Amino acid sequence: MKSRDAARWVAGFALVDLLFLRWVYLHFGHWGFWDWDYQLTLLEAARLAVVEHGELPLWNPYLGGGTTLAGHTLNHTWSPSFLVVLLFGTLGGTKLCIAIYLAIAQWGVFRLARGYGLAHQGAAFAALIFSLGGVYAQRLAHGQFEWIAIAWVPFVIHALDRARESAAGGESAEGLRQMALAALFFALVILDGGPYQFAFFGVFLAFYALAHATLARSTRPILQLGGSVAWASGIAAIKLWPVFEWIARFPRETTEDAFYGAPFEPEFFGVLYQMFLSRAQAHDPALWMPYVLNVGSYVGLLPLVLAGLGVAWAGRRHAAWIASGAFALWLSLGAAAPVDLWHLLHRLPGFDMLRVPSRFNVYALLAIALLAGAGLDALRSRLTNPRYVGPAGFAILLATVANLVVVNGEVFKPAFSIPPLAIEARSEAFRTHYAHSPFIERYRAAALYPTHPNWPSGSFPAVLENRGVRWPFKTVPFPSYALASEDPGYRGEVFVASGPGRIEAVEQTPNRIAVTLDGRAALVRINTNADPGWRARGASGLTPAELDGTLAVNVPEGVRSFELVYRPGSFVAGAAVSLLCTIAAASSIARARRS
Repeated sequence: MKSRDAARWVAGFALVDLLFLRWVYLHFGHWGFWDWDYQLTLLEAARLAVVEHGELPLWNPYLGGGTTLAGHTLNHTWSPSFLVVLLFGTLGGTKLCIAIYLAIAQWGVFRLARGYGLAHQGAAFAALIFSLGGVYAQRLAHGQFEWIAIAWVPFVIHALDRARESAAGGESAEGLRQMALAALFFALVILDGGPYQFAFFGVFLAFYALAHATLARSTRPILQLGGSVAWASGIAAIKLWPVFEWIARFPRETTEDAFYGAPFEPEFFGVLYQMFLSRAQAHDPALWMPYVLNVGSYVGLLPLVLAGLGVAWAGRRHAAWIASGAFALWLSLGAAAPVDLWHLLHRLPGFDMLRVPSRFNVYALLAIALLAGAGLDALRSRLTNPRYVGPAGFAILLATVANLVVVNGEVFKPAFSIPPLAIEARSEAFRTHYAHSPFIERYRAAALYPTHPNWPSGSFPAVLENRGVRWPFKTVPFPSYALASEDPGYRGEVFVASGPGRIEAVEQTPNRIAVTLDGRAALVRINTNADPGWRARGASGLTPAELDGTLAVNVPEGVRSFELVYRPGSFVAGAAVSLLCTIAAASSIARARRS
């Protein structure tokens, strides 16, 4: 592609993205409802630890009486998206990430489609269908920020494809390089994403590799995938190991209900219609939460017709994608499918903590996008008059994109509909917890557009005041033992529970609590949930203990000061493994390029 043509394509994509995300930019300074409040709480807690205290974001004192941040399933601390948050602030950074990752997804699908031999127009068509399809809009509009991770999915698949081709051609060094790239991109899926991205993408990739192995009559695709996933898990160990430790302590159990909250009994054709063709998912707030949020992946009729043409006219060439896309769609239908595969998958260890199989639809959408691009190329090749080839393809692309921008772009309208509320002045020190956030009803009263009733949230403005919420929304059911200031028995954030000793000074940051005493014996209690990651420093023989669910330290006579620091062993070990695996990946890539 010539540089002038490339510049036109980039400008066209930028204009489309601007129109698609119009409601994000129009409400750029507004707060978000639903999961956005929770996500902004996590990101702001991490940002404050780095910017205000110069600490690694390992502990979150704001949520539920204090909980791990290093082990939180939705933490973004070690991902590129968190760098954007550090540079532009939590609110602005997350909204910029929505646009940045949308563009990354488009570039990734374009490269993937070009790797399959699609022309520029067909590849661009595939990229726009995947990125503007309902999945990204529904997830991000409702605050599931971790779904930006799907932007890395096409890069993983493209690298695995090239690794398979290189190994088949006898280029072992290049094959290893592509496996390393696949591992790096899969690690980004993990670091930017959450449990669904890690687990569901792994299942899809396993079937994709199996399809290629079957077609090639070789185990190489399966072995390469296994090596890349293991490598990626090592690169992402800095997040995975603390997460596994946390969810082992507080496992989350879910039902097998495939479409929880559905306003009707889902059936096969009804679910398919709601997924890909129903425009109501952008205009009917009564359907948004939680059913259409998970099912919605609107693409419209034209891309589906072109995907059908791609199957009919280029099916043999794209057999692996047809099989893998059908498998993802089958899983996403859950109980509405003729055979409920989700029921079987949900019984496997780890998957019993997940729900809503319809989230597999992102991979069905990717297959539809690539097949639609192939269908567009096949259609253009069958036009006998060359003068009509370019204009016909552009007209189809323009009609499809205009429809997706109008329908799915509208999904973002209520996402950031809370004008900034008046809050108390931020204190320098952490100021205890609200028992229940006073901001929930204020959110509903201030919202610019009708919204679905919200579960307990309102944590983000509390963090802006430098105080927590004891009973917030939680994705993992950890218990809350810390007391709010209005609770009976509240005696401060750090206090002497028994003994003659007296506290003279306290210095508290997210990962560190420094206490100065008068030298007499004391049982010191800290009003934060106990966690095995806390360590004592500054005096020999001190060991943090758990007392009624909160931290406590039995201080002997003569000790005048001590510190508690949060440094979980799973994080330290995971960070070491991540460093070694990242160095190995970088070394493999560099060595292959030199050779």
